[in-house]
Amino acid sequence: MIASLDLTFASQFMQCGKAVVSPDSVMVCGPKGIIDTLQKIETQPFKSSGMKEKISVKLALKMPVRNISFNAALREVTVNIPVEKFTEKDIEVPLIVRNKPKNFDVKTFPDKVKISCFVALKDFDRVLPEMFSASVDFNEIRSGQGNMLSVKVDEFPQYLKIARYTPSRVEFIIMK
Repeated sequence: MIASLDLTFASQFMQCGKAVVSPDSVMVCGPKGIIDTLQKIETQPFKSSGMKEKISVKLALKMPVRNISFNAALREVTVNIPVEKFTEKDIEVPLIVRNKPKNFDVKTFPDKVKISCFVALKDFDRVLPEMFSASVDFNEIRSGQGNMLSVKVDEFPQYLKIARYTPSRVEFIIMK
């Protein structure tokens, strides 16, 4: 089941986790050739703006094609949309050089990245620098990208959203 949602949030509020559809599946009846190709059932569209709190809404199911029918008892589903107040948190993490040959050392300038992220107020104290990983790729040097390497944030907790990170490119020197 896929909830068809068009949501906007009040300032400093965001969806915190996935919308949960209940029940998450439905029994369909119809010709085998149609049912075999059916990949999802969607809800009727739901639009809400200025959201500040979690909500639970009942949404009718959308019939994907003719010649199929749903379980007679199930015509709608409940969708729970988690919403939380968010704030911004800055974390500084060391920069890792990936794919570096063993006989070389690479020094980046700067050697740390500042990551700004949005996190729910309830999770603010759970966010620690060791939960993040940022890197540059030595292979970019060999591909002739000049004297700058692109920074990539590789790992971060799924319960937050990365707003930005600086710098996005760093200078480097190679030492033998």
